[in-house]
Amino acid sequence: MATNKGSKKKATPKKTRLSTKKALKPLKTKGISKISKANADKPKKSIKRKANISKPKRAQTQYDVVRGIVADYCKRNYGRRCTRAESKEIYQALKLRFLDKDRKTNVTIDEIKTDIDKVLAFKDKSSPPDTATLPFTYFEVVSRLYDNDGGYFREDDTLIFDLTAIGEGKVKTPYAELPYAYKTEIYERVRGYVLDVKEEGITFSEDKMEFVYDADKSNEEKRIFVWKFSLDAVKDKEQQQTSKEIKEGKEGKERNIEYNKEKANEEIEEIKEGIKEDSKALEIEKEKTKQKEIERDIEVQKTRRRELDRQLKLMELLENGLITSEQFAQMMSLK
Repeated sequence: MATNKGSKKKATPKKTRLSTKKALKPLKTKGISKISKANADKPKKSIKRKANISKPKRAQTQYDVVRGIVADYCKRNYGRRCTRAESKEIYQALKLRFLDKDRKTNVTIDEIKTDIDKVLAFKDKSSPPDTATLPFTYFEVVSRLYDNDGGYFREDDTLIFDLTAIGEGKVKTPYAELPYAYKTEIYERVRGYVLDVKEEGITFSEDKMEFVYDADKSNEEKRIFVWKFSLDAVKDKEQQQTSKEIKEGKEGKERNIEYNKEKANEEIEEIKEGIKEDSKALEIEKEKTKQKEIERDIEVQKTRRRELDRQLKLMELLENGLITSEQFAQMMSLK
C-alpha cells in the first residue's frame, strides 16, 4: 500500500482546562507605600512617637470652690439653681467678709462650706440679727457686724456710729468699708478718750462702754443703721464726764474742733461772707462820700463864679457912672 508522502498529519489543538479555583486577589497593603529601587537603598528613618503625657488638671480656684458651695446652698434653700447675678452677689458677700486677702480672719473655706446656712442665715431678711441689735463693746464692732451678721448687711448700706456721749461726733461709713472705718475712726476716737480719762487718774472697765442700736434713728427700708455709744452701764460715769469736761476746758475743746471740721468750715465761710459784705458796704459809703465832696466842690466853684460875675457887674456900673463909689464899696462888702 502506497503512502502519500506529501501529506502531513494535522495536529489537533489541546483543550485548555478551566480551573475551578478562584483567583486570589492581591493583598491590600493599607498604609504601605510602594518602595522604589532608589528609595530602597536609602536608610530608613526611625519614627519618633510622642509620649502620651496627660495634661495636669487645673487647680480649683477660690471662686470655683465657693461657687460649688453657693450652688448647693441655692438648691437647698430656694429649690432651684441661683441665677448668675444671685451667685455673684452671694460670692461677693462671702469674699467681702471672709476671703479678702487684705483682711485677717479665722474663718476658712471648709468652715464656710460646713456652716453656709449659718453664715447666710439673715440674707434678705427684713430686720437685722441680734448680733447687730443687742449692745456690744467698741472692740466687738467688726466681729459683731462683719463676721457674724448672717449675710444681712449689703455693701452699700450706710452705718452711723454716734459718739457724742464722749464728745467725739459721729462716724459714717458704707458697710463695705467698716473694717477700715473702725480701725482709723471708731477705735482711734474711743481709745483716745479712754486714755485721756485714765490720764486724769480715773480707772474704769472698758467693757461697760457699749454701742446700743438706735431703732428710732435707723431707717431699715433705706438701709441706714445707727448705733449710739452709751456710758449708762459704766460705774462713776458722772465722774468720767466731769473729767472729760475738765480736759476739754484745758485743751480748749481741740478734739471737738478736730472732729467737727465741717461745722468749723461752715462758720469760717459765714465769716468770710460777712467780711465781703462789710467791705462792699464800706466801699459804697466811700464812693458816696467822694461823690458828695465832688458835688460840694462844684457848688463852691459855682458860688465863686457868681460872686465874680457880680463884682464885674458892679465895676461896669461904676465905670458907666450909674453908681457912686460909696455904693460900689457898700455892695462889694456884702457877703
